Amino acid sequence: MFALEKVKDETVCPVRGLDLYIDTARQLQVPLDGMFLFPPTTKEGEIANKQAATSTMEAALRKYLKALNDDDGETIHSFRTGCAITLAMTGVPKQQAMEHIGWFSEQTPTYYTKLSRVMGVGGVSAALASEEAEKAVRDFETANDVRHVEKAFITQ
Repeated sequence: MFALEKVKDETVCPVRGLDLYIDTARQLQVPLDGMFLFPPTTKEGEIANKQAATSTMEAALRKYLKALNDDDGETIHSFRTGCAITLAMTGVPKQQAMEHIGWFSEQTPTYYTKLSRVMGVGGVSAALASEEAEKAVRDFETANDVRHVEKAFITQ
């Protein structure tokens, strides 16, 4: 489970986007209950009750980044690793981070986050501890305070 905060500008609001997606899926009679949120289609155009292939997601990411003229070589995998590093750097317990990311092995977070390098002298940790980063951290914490966020997509 994860939380998304509504944004005033509906053109970039992730909650508004998901509301629109789910509403459109219902109108098109695309079954999402008990299925994956973004199910792939078969060659015949029918909805498949399985995960989309990583290669499909990777191709979509490439397409959108190129359309934005912002392709710096990011991959689906780099988002997962970046999420792990962010969670570790913000003090999220390892087990909770593993559950959020979908990792089962205790060695996986250590391997992918390379925390010894990130936490080393002069590394990311030192940069985050600098005075210049203090304001950015406060802004980040304020923007990500979800205690006041209205719940959306509640399932029983």
